[in-house]
Amino acid sequence: MRKNILILSLLIVSAQSWAECKIGDLEIDPSASQTPEGTPNPSNYITITGQKVLTKALANINIGTLIKTKTDTNIAQSNVVAFEYIFKKPINLNSNELASGFITGTSNYDGIVFAAPSFGSAYGSQQNLFMSSISGNITPNQTQKEVLANEIVRVGIYYNQISKKIGYIVNGVDRGYTWSYTNPLSKMKFGIAIEEGFYTSNSSSLGKEISYEIVSDHSKLQFTYPTGTTDICGTPL
Repeated sequence: MRKNILILSLLIVSAQSWAECKIGDLEIDPSASQTPEGTPNPSNYITITGQKVLTKALANINIGTLIKTKTDTNIAQSNVVAFEYIFKKPINLNSNELASGFITGTSNYDGIVFAAPSFGSAYGSQQNLFMSSISGNITPNQTQKEVLANEIVRVGIYYNQISKKIGYIVNGVDRGYTWSYTNPLSKMKFGIAIEEGFYTSNSSSLGKEISYEIVSDHSKLQFTYPTGTTDICGTPL
């Protein structure tokens, strides 16, 4: 009997260790999406596959869409928790062409919005501009800006639940702890916003991918984090 219990326990532990750490199912938020004329359903131009949201540069159509998790994601109470996201987009856009977006993570306490990159020259934005910003009960409440002429930008975000500090990594370069927050995180609602438009019918960017992907499982995180970091589910890196 004791042997059977031991085997059962091992099976349970193994199943838990094999389970992929996910943020939960994503869905389009119709109240926050701008649908092009003649395209009443955002799913006509947005593809959601797992934790990736994808569209393409389209001629004479402007799109603004918010995709968010259906429920809050529990955040592990580890010393440091981390996740990454990947933003793919065309670069060196023509005047007024736009490929931008941001990742949101509204916490149970602080209303944190993190990692807001924007590319293109529309709305007076600098060409190939990348912005990392945190809002809410955060100090300092300011945006970090830099120019990145990369089609793919990979960003790591890590929260130190002991010191209440947030650090980030851009394409493998660790920017260190940049912001401070007040209360430990226990839940997070993730969102992905994508905006693109102002492409003419002869634009060289037509058909190019504009996508965001949130990477949450420890086995898929690529960057080096502080000692003891786990993914958001609590599995050590």
